[in-house]
Amino acid sequence: MSRLVVVSNRVAAAEDAARAGGLSVALRSALRAGPALWFGWSGERTAEFTGELKSHRVDDIDVVTVDLEEADYDEYYNGYANSTLWPVFHFRTDLAAYDRSFDAGYARVNQRFAAALAPLLRPDDLIWVHDYHLIPLGRELRRLGVTNPIGFFLHIPWPAPQLFTTLPRHQQLVAAMFDYDLVGFQTAECVAAFEAYVLDEAGGRRDGAQRLRPQPARRRLPDRPRHAGLPGARPLARRRARLRPDARPRRLPPADRRRRPARLFQGTP
Repeated sequence: MSRLVVVSNRVAAAEDAARAGGLSVALRSALRAGPALWFGWSGERTAEFTGELKSHRVDDIDVVTVDLEEADYDEYYNGYANSTLWPVFHFRTDLAAYDRSFDAGYARVNQRFAAALAPLLRPDDLIWVHDYHLIPLGRELRRLGVTNPIGFFLHIPWPAPQLFTTLPRHQQLVAAMFDYDLVGFQTAECVAAFEAYVLDEAGGRRDGAQRLRPQPARRRLPDRPRHAGLPGARPLARRRARLRPDARPRRLPPADRRRRPARLFQGTP
């Protein structure tokens, strides 16, 4: 039986169950269904990042956590995740703060999470990444050679393209979504907003298999089609492609049939 590997920003211990939010409750239900590993930030901070892993079992679930250093907490968590992405994704660009150190910290922590998680993975693991803190994690795992199926679910709204494009490096953020095999959003409106960005801002297209594809560009990426299940929408796929806002739509080759067909899931897990 394949092991489910869940990755989230925070890992809620059993003793926190009374204070756990909806995400933690939902994840526990899924994790208890079979062999499982839950990986994420311990909630603790340290003066310097060491990558040391803390492992224990909670309700028959293997839990592995890592501490963040102070700069990570300031730039990744308080910075890019909660001062930049959260306001923009909730349609409050007036509250958003943009800082190069925030962007650097967000990338750094996702790289550190990937480097810490990759050695723990087994060949038949199914990986499920959660929420806006970890959008680039799938890409970082792919860069380390991870070929397991990886899914992603966003637990906050996806903004309209007019708002999303206020983000610096918004193209790279969306391009990272295509390194997942399955992507889920909360509502059909969020799906439509994401599709509108890919089709209108990035010059993407739908191929004959009803998959969304972004426009190919000069930089070559790994030859891995990506599929994403979107409530009420269509799968996505990519071949040697990245998003480019000024690109014109072109016909792209069909998806690599060696990959499993896309799976859809509805609503919040």
